Amino acid sequence: MGFFFFVYLYLTNNIKKMIVACNICKKEMKPFRIVSHLKFKHPEYSVEKYIEMYGEFRQKILQKQNKLDNNETIKCQLCNSIETMNSFRSHLRWKHPEYNSDKYAQEFGEFRPKQLKYQKNYKFNCDICNEPLMHNRQLMHHLKKKHPDITQSEYIIKYMFNNIPQLCKCGCGNPVEVLINGKNCDLNKETYFRDYIKGHWDWEVFNNIGNKSKEETELLNFINTIYSGEIQSNIRGIIKNGELDIYLPNINLAIEYNGLYWHSERNNKMKDYHLNKLQKCQEQNIHLIQIFSDEWINKTEIVKTKLKNILKLETNRIYARKCIIKEIDPKQKNIFLNQYHI
Repeated sequence: MGFFFFVYLYLTNNIKKMIVACNICKKEMKPFRIVSHLKFKHPEYSVEKYIEMYGEFRQKILQKQNKLDNNETIKCQLCNSIETMNSFRSHLRWKHPEYNSDKYAQEFGEFRPKQLKYQKNYKFNCDICNEPLMHNRQLMHHLKKKHPDITQSEYIIKYMFNNIPQLCKCGCGNPVEVLINGKNCDLNKETYFRDYIKGHWDWEVFNNIGNKSKEETELLNFINTIYSGEIQSNIRGIIKNGELDIYLPNINLAIEYNGLYWHSERNNKMKDYHLNKLQKCQEQNIHLIQIFSDEWINKTEIVKTKLKNILKLETNRIYARKCIIKEIDPKQKNIFLNQYHI
Protein backbone atom coordinates (compact mmCIF):
# COMPACT_ATOMS: atom_id res chain seq x y z
CA MET A 1 0.00 0.00 0.00
CA GLY A 2 2.85 2.36 0.91
CA PHE A 3 4.52 1.85 -2.49
CA PHE A 4 1.38 2.69 -4.47
CA PHE A 5 0.72 5.73 -2.27
CA PHE A 6 4.25 6.95 -2.96
CA VAL A 7 3.75 6.52 -6.73
CA TYR A 8 0.42 8.39 -6.50
CA LEU A 9 2.06 11.31 -4.67
CA TYR A 10 4.92 11.37 -7.19
CA LEU A 11 2.56 11.55 -10.15
CA THR A 12 0.20 14.11 -8.61
CA ASN A 13 3.11 16.32 -7.54
CA ASN A 14 4.52 16.25 -11.06
CA ILE A 15 1.13 17.20 -12.49
CA LYS A 16 0.82 20.05 -9.98
CA LYS A 17 4.19 21.39 -11.06
CA MET A 18 3.03 21.56 -14.70
CA ILE A 19 1.64 24.99 -15.62
CA VAL A 20 0.11 25.92 -18.96
CA ALA A 21 -1.29 29.22 -20.23
CA CYS A 22 -4.65 29.76 -21.90
CA ASN A 23 -3.95 30.85 -25.49
CA ILE A 24 -6.96 33.21 -25.41
CA CYS A 25 -6.47 35.21 -22.22
CA LYS A 26 -2.89 34.10 -21.31
CA LYS A 27 -3.95 33.08 -17.81
CA GLU A 28 -1.68 30.38 -16.30
CA MET A 29 -3.23 27.27 -14.75
CA LYS A 30 -2.80 23.54 -14.33
CA PRO A 31 -3.56 21.44 -17.45
CA PHE A 32 -6.64 19.69 -16.02
CA ARG A 33 -8.33 23.12 -15.34
CA ILE A 34 -8.37 24.27 -18.96
CA VAL A 35 -11.67 22.50 -19.81
CA SER A 36 -13.57 24.19 -16.96
CA HIS A 37 -11.80 27.48 -17.73
CA LEU A 38 -13.09 27.38 -21.33
CA LYS A 39 -16.58 26.52 -20.15
CA PHE A 40 -16.90 29.51 -17.76
CA LYS A 41 -14.52 32.15 -19.18
CA HIS A 42 -14.76 31.45 -22.91
CA PRO A 43 -18.11 29.76 -23.57
CA GLU A 44 -17.86 30.64 -27.27
CA TYR A 45 -14.94 28.16 -27.48
CA SER A 46 -15.74 24.48 -27.30
CA VAL A 47 -12.93 22.03 -26.49
CA GLU A 48 -12.87 20.83 -30.11
CA LYS A 49 -12.68 24.42 -31.46
CA TYR A 50 -9.90 25.33 -29.03
CA ILE A 51 -7.89 22.24 -30.00
CA GLU A 52 -8.42 22.99 -33.70
CA MET A 53 -7.09 26.53 -33.27
CA TYR A 54 -4.33 26.10 -30.67
CA GLY A 55 -3.52 22.38 -30.60
CA GLU A 56 -4.06 19.50 -28.21
CA PHE A 57 -3.67 20.14 -24.46
CA ARG A 58 -5.17 17.03 -22.84
CA GLN A 59 -2.39 15.02 -21.22
CA LYS A 60 -3.75 11.54 -21.98
CA ILE A 61 -4.14 12.35 -25.65
CA LEU A 62 -0.68 13.92 -25.75
CA GLN A 63 0.82 10.80 -24.14
CA LYS A 64 -0.96 8.58 -26.66
CA GLN A 65 0.27 10.75 -29.55
CA ASN A 66 3.79 10.54 -28.15
CA LYS A 67 3.57 6.76 -28.10
CA LEU A 68 2.22 6.88 -31.64
CA ASP A 69 5.29 8.83 -32.70
CA ASN A 70 7.46 6.17 -31.04
CA ASN A 71 5.52 3.32 -32.72
CA GLU A 72 4.08 2.19 -29.37
CA THR A 73 0.44 2.40 -30.45
CA ILE A 74 -1.77 0.45 -32.81
CA LYS A 75 -4.70 1.50 -34.96
CA CYS A 76 -7.75 -0.73 -34.66
CA GLN A 77 -8.69 -1.99 -38.11
CA LEU A 78 -12.34 -2.37 -37.02
CA CYS A 79 -13.11 1.14 -35.71
CA ASN A 80 -9.93 3.16 -36.50
CA SER A 81 -9.39 3.89 -32.80
CA ILE A 82 -5.79 4.58 -31.71
CA GLU A 83 -4.80 2.37 -28.78
CA THR A 84 -1.60 1.56 -26.97
CA MET A 85 -0.11 -1.93 -27.16
CA ASN A 86 -1.12 -2.60 -23.55
CA SER A 87 -4.70 -1.36 -23.91
CA PHE A 88 -5.51 -2.91 -27.28
CA ARG A 89 -6.46 -6.29 -25.83
CA SER A 90 -8.98 -4.58 -23.50
CA HIS A 91 -10.24 -2.51 -26.41
CA LEU A 92 -11.06 -5.70 -28.34
CA ARG A 93 -12.76 -7.20 -25.31
CA TRP A 94 -15.11 -4.29 -24.67
CA LYS A 95 -15.61 -2.73 -28.11
CA HIS A 96 -15.41 -5.84 -30.31
CA PRO A 97 -16.30 -8.87 -28.18
CA GLU A 98 -16.72 -11.02 -31.29
CA TYR A 99 -12.94 -10.72 -31.84
CA ASN A 100 -10.38 -12.22 -29.48
CA SER A 101 -6.64 -11.58 -29.85
CA ASP A 102 -5.97 -14.72 -31.91
CA LYS A 103 -8.82 -14.07 -34.34
CA TYR A 104 -7.81 -10.43 -34.82
CA ALA A 105 -4.14 -11.36 -35.34
CA GLN A 106 -5.11 -14.03 -37.87
CA GLU A 107 -7.31 -11.64 -39.85
CA PHE A 108 -5.42 -8.33 -39.65
CA GLY A 109 -1.88 -9.33 -38.69
CA GLU A 110 0.03 -9.87 -35.45
CA PHE A 111 0.09 -6.97 -32.95
CA ARG A 112 1.23 -8.56 -29.68
CA PRO A 113 4.82 -7.48 -28.86
CA LYS A 114 5.78 -10.88 -27.48
CA GLN A 115 4.54 -12.70 -30.57
CA LEU A 116 6.25 -10.17 -32.84
CA LYS A 117 9.50 -10.81 -31.00
CA TYR A 118 9.13 -14.59 -31.37
CA GLN A 119 8.42 -14.32 -35.09
CA LYS A 120 12.08 -13.52 -35.70
CA ASN A 121 12.99 -16.98 -34.35
CA TYR A 122 10.34 -19.01 -36.19
CA LYS A 123 11.93 -21.88 -38.17
CA PHE A 124 8.99 -23.77 -39.69
CA ASN A 125 5.20 -23.82 -39.94
CA CYS A 126 2.51 -26.25 -38.86
CA ASP A 127 1.51 -28.27 -41.94
CA ILE A 128 -2.17 -28.17 -40.91
CA CYS A 129 -2.82 -24.48 -40.15
CA ASN A 130 0.48 -22.93 -41.32
CA GLU A 131 1.09 -21.28 -37.93
CA PRO A 132 4.81 -20.39 -37.51
CA LEU A 133 6.66 -22.31 -34.80
CA MET A 134 10.15 -22.23 -33.30
CA HIS A 135 10.96 -25.82 -32.34
CA ASN A 136 9.64 -29.35 -32.06
CA ARG A 137 8.46 -28.99 -28.45
CA GLN A 138 6.29 -26.02 -29.42
CA LEU A 139 4.93 -28.01 -32.37
CA MET A 140 3.85 -30.87 -30.09
CA HIS A 141 2.11 -28.45 -27.70
CA HIS A 142 0.46 -26.68 -30.66
CA LEU A 143 -0.94 -29.99 -31.97
CA LYS A 144 -2.34 -30.90 -28.58
CA LYS A 145 -4.01 -27.50 -28.13
CA LYS A 146 -5.13 -26.53 -31.66
CA HIS A 147 -5.54 -29.90 -33.43
CA PRO A 148 -6.82 -32.46 -30.90
CA ASP A 149 -8.33 -34.55 -33.72
CA ILE A 150 -4.85 -35.74 -34.80
CA THR A 151 -2.33 -37.32 -32.46
CA GLN A 152 1.27 -36.22 -32.36
CA SER A 153 2.44 -39.59 -33.66
CA GLU A 154 -0.01 -39.46 -36.60
CA TYR A 155 1.23 -35.95 -37.50
CA ILE A 156 4.88 -37.07 -37.52
CA ILE A 157 4.17 -40.08 -39.76
CA LYS A 158 1.85 -38.16 -42.12
CA TYR A 159 3.70 -34.87 -42.61
CA MET A 160 7.34 -35.67 -41.79
CA PHE A 161 7.66 -39.15 -43.26
CA ASN A 162 5.05 -39.01 -46.07
CA ASN A 163 2.78 -41.62 -44.44
CA ILE A 164 5.63 -44.17 -44.36
CA PRO A 165 5.93 -45.70 -40.87
CA GLN A 166 9.46 -46.72 -39.91
CA LEU A 167 9.99 -50.45 -39.40
CA CYS A 168 11.92 -52.39 -36.79
CA LYS A 169 15.54 -52.90 -37.86
CA CYS A 170 15.44 -56.57 -36.91
CA GLY A 171 13.54 -57.24 -40.14
CA CYS A 172 10.26 -58.38 -38.57
CA GLY A 173 8.31 -55.82 -40.65
CA ASN A 174 6.47 -54.25 -37.70
CA PRO A 175 6.43 -50.45 -37.12
CA VAL A 176 8.46 -49.08 -34.22
CA GLU A 177 7.45 -46.58 -31.54
CA VAL A 178 7.24 -42.89 -32.49
CA LEU A 179 9.26 -40.49 -30.33
CA ILE A 180 7.26 -37.26 -30.26
CA ASN A 181 10.12 -35.39 -28.58
CA GLY A 182 12.27 -35.98 -31.63
CA LYS A 183 15.22 -37.40 -29.71
CA ASN A 184 16.37 -40.98 -29.34
CA CYS A 185 18.67 -40.71 -26.35
CA ASP A 186 19.66 -44.40 -26.50
CA LEU A 187 21.45 -43.93 -29.82
CA ASN A 188 22.36 -40.26 -29.27
CA LYS A 189 21.00 -39.04 -32.62
CA GLU A 190 18.02 -37.04 -33.83
CA THR A 191 15.19 -39.28 -34.90
CA TYR A 192 11.45 -39.59 -34.41
CA PHE A 193 11.50 -43.38 -34.20
CA ARG A 194 13.15 -46.05 -32.13
CA ASP A 195 15.37 -48.49 -34.00
CA TYR A 196 13.89 -51.68 -32.53
CA ILE A 197 10.72 -52.94 -30.95
CA LYS A 198 11.44 -53.88 -27.35
CA GLY A 199 12.80 -57.43 -27.25
CA HIS A 200 13.50 -57.64 -30.99
CA TRP A 201 17.23 -56.96 -30.81
CA ASP A 202 18.07 -60.69 -30.81
CA TRP A 203 15.70 -61.58 -33.66
CA GLU A 204 18.55 -61.20 -36.12
CA VAL A 205 19.97 -64.42 -34.67
CA PHE A 206 17.09 -66.39 -36.24
CA ASN A 207 17.50 -64.87 -39.73
CA ASN A 208 20.70 -66.81 -40.48
CA ILE A 209 20.99 -69.47 -43.17
CA GLY A 210 23.96 -71.64 -42.27
CA ASN A 211 26.94 -69.34 -41.65
CA LYS A 212 25.54 -66.54 -43.83
CA SER A 213 22.64 -64.31 -42.91
CA LYS A 214 19.66 -63.80 -45.21
CA GLU A 215 20.53 -60.12 -45.69
CA GLU A 216 24.17 -60.93 -46.52
CA THR A 217 22.93 -63.34 -49.18
CA GLU A 218 20.70 -60.60 -50.62
CA LEU A 219 23.71 -58.25 -50.72
CA LEU A 220 25.84 -60.83 -52.53
CA ASN A 221 23.07 -61.48 -55.08
CA PHE A 222 22.78 -57.73 -55.72
CA ILE A 223 26.54 -57.43 -56.38
CA ASN A 224 26.26 -60.36 -58.81
CA THR A 225 23.55 -58.56 -60.77
CA ILE A 226 25.44 -55.28 -61.24
CA TYR A 227 29.12 -56.33 -61.38
CA SER A 228 30.49 -58.49 -64.19
CA GLY A 229 34.01 -59.07 -62.81
CA GLU A 230 35.26 -61.80 -60.49
CA ILE A 231 33.45 -62.00 -57.14
CA GLN A 232 34.71 -64.04 -54.18
CA SER A 233 32.72 -64.59 -50.98
CA ASN A 234 33.81 -65.60 -47.47
CA ILE A 235 37.42 -65.61 -48.61
CA ARG A 236 40.31 -66.13 -46.18
CA GLY A 237 44.02 -65.54 -46.63
CA ILE A 238 43.73 -62.08 -48.17
CA ILE A 239 44.13 -60.30 -44.84
CA LYS A 240 45.92 -61.64 -41.77
CA ASN A 241 43.68 -63.66 -39.43
CA GLY A 242 40.52 -62.43 -41.06
CA GLU A 243 37.79 -63.17 -43.56
CA LEU A 244 36.24 -60.96 -46.23
CA ASP A 245 32.51 -61.43 -46.82
CA ILE A 246 32.64 -60.18 -50.44
CA TYR A 247 35.87 -59.50 -52.35
CA LEU A 248 36.31 -58.06 -55.86
CA PRO A 249 39.98 -58.77 -56.69
CA ASN A 250 39.97 -56.93 -60.04
CA ILE A 251 39.41 -53.56 -58.35
CA ASN A 252 40.75 -54.37 -54.83
CA LEU A 253 37.37 -53.77 -53.21
CA ALA A 254 35.94 -55.66 -50.23
CA ILE A 255 32.45 -55.46 -48.70
CA GLU A 256 31.80 -56.48 -45.12
CA TYR A 257 28.24 -57.11 -43.89
CA ASN A 258 28.02 -56.38 -40.16
CA GLY A 259 25.02 -57.83 -38.35
CA LEU A 260 24.20 -55.78 -35.28
CA TYR A 261 23.99 -58.91 -33.15
CA TRP A 262 26.89 -60.99 -34.48
CA HIS A 263 29.23 -58.00 -34.69
CA SER A 264 28.52 -56.58 -31.23
CA GLU A 265 30.45 -56.78 -27.97
CA ARG A 266 27.67 -58.88 -26.44
CA ASN A 267 28.65 -61.60 -28.96
CA ASN A 268 32.33 -61.46 -27.88
CA LYS A 269 33.50 -59.04 -30.56
CA MET A 270 36.20 -56.60 -29.47
CA LYS A 271 35.18 -52.92 -29.50
CA ASP A 272 37.89 -52.15 -32.10
CA TYR A 273 37.05 -55.19 -34.26
CA HIS A 274 35.83 -53.17 -37.26
CA LEU A 275 38.70 -50.69 -37.04
CA ASN A 276 41.25 -53.54 -37.00
CA LYS A 277 39.71 -55.11 -40.12
CA LEU A 278 39.77 -51.73 -41.89
CA GLN A 279 43.46 -51.27 -41.05
CA LYS A 280 44.32 -54.79 -42.23
CA CYS A 281 42.63 -54.07 -45.57
CA GLN A 282 44.49 -50.78 -45.93
CA GLU A 283 47.77 -52.63 -45.40
CA GLN A 284 46.86 -54.79 -48.44
CA ASN A 285 45.74 -51.74 -50.45
CA ILE A 286 42.12 -52.93 -50.32
CA HIS A 287 39.20 -50.50 -50.13
CA LEU A 288 36.85 -51.88 -47.45
CA ILE A 289 33.15 -50.96 -47.37
CA GLN A 290 31.35 -51.85 -44.13
CA ILE A 291 27.54 -52.15 -44.28
CA PHE A 292 25.56 -52.62 -41.06
CA SER A 293 22.41 -54.71 -41.05
CA ASP A 294 20.09 -51.86 -39.98
CA GLU A 295 21.29 -49.79 -42.96
CA TRP A 296 20.60 -52.62 -45.41
CA ILE A 297 17.19 -53.51 -43.94
CA ASN A 298 15.78 -49.98 -43.56
CA LYS A 299 17.54 -48.08 -46.36
CA THR A 300 18.22 -50.72 -48.96
CA GLU A 301 17.80 -48.48 -52.00
CA ILE A 302 20.17 -45.85 -50.62
CA VAL A 303 22.83 -48.50 -49.92
CA LYS A 304 22.42 -49.94 -53.43
CA THR A 305 22.81 -46.48 -54.97
CA LYS A 306 25.99 -45.84 -52.96
CA LEU A 307 27.43 -49.20 -54.04
CA LYS A 308 26.70 -48.37 -57.68
CA ASN A 309 28.51 -45.05 -57.25
CA ILE A 310 31.55 -46.77 -55.72
CA LEU A 311 31.60 -49.30 -58.58
CA LYS A 312 31.15 -46.40 -61.04
CA LEU A 313 27.93 -47.89 -62.39
CA GLU A 314 25.56 -45.07 -61.42
CA THR A 315 24.67 -42.88 -64.41
CA ASN A 316 22.28 -40.45 -62.69
CA ARG A 317 24.64 -37.86 -61.22
CA ILE A 318 24.23 -34.24 -60.16
CA TYR A 319 27.52 -32.33 -60.33
CA ALA A 320 28.43 -29.62 -57.80
CA ARG A 321 28.52 -26.86 -60.43
CA LYS A 322 24.80 -27.49 -61.08
CA CYS A 323 23.89 -27.03 -57.41
CA ILE A 324 23.16 -23.90 -55.42
CA ILE A 325 23.74 -23.05 -51.75
CA LYS A 326 20.71 -21.88 -49.79
CA GLU A 327 19.19 -22.23 -46.34
CA ILE A 328 16.29 -24.68 -45.97
CA ASP A 329 13.78 -25.26 -43.17
CA PRO A 330 14.00 -28.28 -40.80
CA LYS A 331 11.11 -30.06 -42.53
CA GLN A 332 12.88 -30.06 -45.91
CA LYS A 333 16.07 -31.15 -44.19
CA ASN A 334 14.37 -34.15 -42.52
CA ILE A 335 12.69 -35.27 -45.75
CA PHE A 336 15.96 -35.02 -47.71
CA LEU A 337 17.99 -36.93 -45.13
CA ASN A 338 15.37 -39.66 -44.82
CA GLN A 339 15.35 -40.18 -48.58
CA TYR A 340 19.05 -39.91 -49.43
CA HIS A 341 21.18 -40.22 -46.29
CA ILE A 342 22.07 -43.31 -44.27
